Amino acid sequence: MILPEGNNSKYVKMVIGVFVLFTIISPFINKITGKKANIDFDSYIDNKSNNSITTNANINNEKLIKQMYEENLKVDIKAKISQKGYIIGDLNVEIFDNDEYTLNSINMKVIGTTNDQNTNKNSNKTTTIIENVENVLVNVSGSSKSDNQNKEKSVISESEKRKLKQYLSGIYEVREANIFIN
Repeated sequence: MILPEGNNSKYVKMVIGVFVLFTIISPFINKITGKKANIDFDSYIDNKSNNSITTNANINNEKLIKQMYEENLKVDIKAKISQKGYIIGDLNVEIFDNDEYTLNSINMKVIGTTNDQNTNKNSNKTTTIIENVENVLVNVSGSSKSDNQNKEKSVISESEKRKLKQYLSGIYEVREANIFIN
């Protein structure tokens, strides 16, 4: 008579059924174990909900910390490279998911160089941005020459790339083989 009717009635019946079942079984458990069985449902539910909330918060915090570290690392790399006189376009870093967030690899594209010209009182910086222009081939004879199309000319020389790799390897403790400069 006091049970609600509708969608919630099946849940109330299930809870009452579990309570009645536990009440019937508890005397047998007490005889076997020799002590009184006492289950505190409220503390169990609170403990489980707190653990799940804490776990989700920790996972979200770790992702946020990694993203912030990655962004700050990119800003730092760009600043250090610009001090060397180069302009960076695309920059990607790969970080291991360990406790120390170890930097695994650096992949960047140098799009230009800066030339410093010092005058008596003022220091003017001239920025030269060199964009790669794809070769345009007009094929009249029907044969294709695509060897020059796939090769992309770099803004800096191989020796400059090697020096940048050594510089970044020394600062960020990354193997030179894991530093890619285009």
